[in-house]
Amino acid sequence: MPIRDARDIEAAWAGLFVGIEALAAQPSMRRAWLNGLRHIAPADVLVGLLDVVDTSVVRNLPTEVVDAVIAHPDRSIRSRLAQTRRGMSATQWAGLIAGETGTGRSHLQWLADWRGPKVSEAQFESWARDPDPRIRLQALWFRGLPQEQALALAADPDPEVRAEACAYAWPHLDPARRAALVGDPSPRVREAARRRAGFDRPMSRTEFDALTSTEQWRAVPVQLLGRDLAEHLVRGGDRGLRRTLVDKNERLDADLITELAHDEDPHVRAAVAVRADVTEELRASISAGLPPDTPYWAVRWVLESHDDPEAMRRLARSASIGIRRSVAQARRLPPDVVDRLSRDPDSHVSYNLATCCEDAPAEVLLEVALQGEDGFVARDHPNFPRHALLRFADDPDPLRRRLALESPESTPDLAERLADDPDERVRERAAVDRRLSPATVLRLLDSTPRTRRAALGNRQLPVPALVRVLRDADTAEYAAANRAIPVAVVRRLAEVARAAELSDG
Repeated sequence: MPIRDARDIEAAWAGLFVGIEALAAQPSMRRAWLNGLRHIAPADVLVGLLDVVDTSVVRNLPTEVVDAVIAHPDRSIRSRLAQTRRGMSATQWAGLIAGETGTGRSHLQWLADWRGPKVSEAQFESWARDPDPRIRLQALWFRGLPQEQALALAADPDPEVRAEACAYAWPHLDPARRAALVGDPSPRVREAARRRAGFDRPMSRTEFDALTSTEQWRAVPVQLLGRDLAEHLVRGGDRGLRRTLVDKNERLDADLITELAHDEDPHVRAAVAVRADVTEELRASISAGLPPDTPYWAVRWVLESHDDPEAMRRLARSASIGIRRSVAQARRLPPDVVDRLSRDPDSHVSYNLATCCEDAPAEVLLEVALQGEDGFVARDHPNFPRHALLRFADDPDPLRRRLALESPESTPDLAERLADDPDERVRERAAVDRRLSPATVLRLLDSTPRTRRAALGNRQLPVPALVRVLRDADTAEYAAANRAIPVAVVRRLAEVARAAELSDG
């Protein structure tokens, strides 16, 4: 009997490929296969699919695939990776940045600042001492370059490295070394040095008005502003320029910063509240008057202080929601800081703690998991209290009932019962449970759309049914992500879909 069963399964998979070329000729069908297969295909198959399907959405993308994307000749493929991928190493970011020039490189450097890891001093030193100037250049693509390396690179024998190093090293250079860069034999170095020197010369309003709109937007974040120009920008004009001014220009006079704390635009006031150079009293007065729906973004200088326990203790008590949310994004925090943030009235502080901090406590993780669809990511945290979830099996709240299936003590009987729950969110979670019987999974294919999509990915789905839904354009995408599909079938189906896509393109 087992041999016959194995033969039946083999015959069922063979049936998938009957008339496969005609099916693959349908764009909707082959795109569905590719979009599903990218989530389960082996790394070497994914590398072969890079030119026909977006792999940037794949969770836990294998390292060899990430490296293949970084080396890919298609800029759009590399760009998608930079926009979406979390967890890339500094070396991988450096590889991405190296593949771009001009504004494209600048944009990737900006992304690396926000999404890349903090580069260690040892890594900076390794790059800065490398005999290859292309590697030395990488040290200048990330924030946090130590002063010693910045000064050394400003005197580098390679002109491209010297030019790039001007911005980093300039504040630490004496007048003689600045003058040497301004008169450097390389036109590129001279231009970089003169441009940087220009930032230190107060710009007047007349000079500013003579700039193009694009040049004005570039000048506001970095330029030392003459008093007449600074007052003009603070007291009138474009509110977007005021936001940029207060958010990025670190050389504003204190009285003008205080004036901006009373700006009519709440976004400007919120930006003042998270500046590193304002008092906590000013932060408190601003924060008290901000609308409840004020958006907040990660505060860079707070993120850069994550390794300083005393700074985290001080900033966790800040009146600024934006600062507290940024503290909660730290990977590790002292126990007293975690305790304070756990009791923070702002729900986004708890969410950041649950999704970013390895020290997030179980009660916060459970609270976040119960907030809705976005909070479900808290389940992946090692501190998530799985052993306390079975008590929710009969809870009137469907979000709590859904969590009961995450308990190690939950049973196949519970999964079967919740597969018929009146709430679709509960049925959807139960539909992916591998403890369901094949008959139940098959029955759930006739359920509501969300539950059906979940059931299509359940490994308990009988093979004949899985083959059937793989041949239907309406169900093929979610079915193609089912990890019960044998690797040999994945390879063959991916090859067929890729060939059809390329022949049409």
